[in-house]
Amino acid sequence: MQTVVTRKPRYTNNPLVQKIGQANLPRWAACNPRRAARDCAVAVARFPQTVAIGVNCTPPALLLKLIGELRAATDKPVVVYPNSGEEWDAANRCWTGDGNAASFGEQAAKWFGAGAQIVGGCCRTRPAHIQQVAEQACKQH
Repeated sequence: MQTVVTRKPRYTNNPLVQKIGQANLPRWAACNPRRAARDCAVAVARFPQTVAIGVNCTPPALLLKLIGELRAATDKPVVVYPNSGEEWDAANRCWTGDGNAASFGEQAAKWFGAGAQIVGGCCRTRPAHIQQVAEQACKQH
């Protein structure tokens, strides 16, 4: 089970965080990187049923810093599943940026090196991206 925490940075008294603590099911929590990922990690890490903490649908370029913040906040495993790095250009109605799978794999090696234990993909990632992540994971072990 996954819990995505995207509420305001007042996580300690947040009703959603309190509800997370009431359900007795193992889960990982994915914090919104735009809203104090470290504070979120501290708040949800205190629950014994939280087995991992991470961020999702995040531009790959932000992950090294976020992994560091999460590792500083908790000793629980860190999960990241970024988007492909592309951005939606609403004016031209198209995706822009680098969504290259090989580049994604090279970045995944750095994410593993920084302490991420689980790496996946979100928006605009494809099987080729995940293949690159798998190859990097095999090299890490």
